[in-house]
Amino acid sequence: MQIKESIKKIQNLPDGQKERILWSIVAVVGIILFIFWLNSAKKNFQSASLSGTLPKFNSSSNNPDLQNQGKKIEDQAQKLLDQLDQQQNIKTK
Repeated sequence: MQIKESIKKIQNLPDGQKERILWSIVAVVGIILFIFWLNSAKKNFQSASLSGTLPKFNSSSNNPDLQNQGKKIEDQAQKLLDQLDQQQNIKTK
């Protein structure tokens, strides 16, 4: 019953207050989603850094340009991971 009463109270509020409530809820949900995304990204980067490998680029296309671009991106990402590993090794020494 409390939920129905709360909804009725909100329905009887002026439009300006209802709008503020709506945007407050949107902001809170957005912050929660951002925190989950941040934690997920952090875990993904840590696992990629710890394993030292990246998933291979798989293209369903036979386009050589697309495959070359994918290989270049893969090589650059691997170089960044190697640099991170070197920096971590320097810090631990």
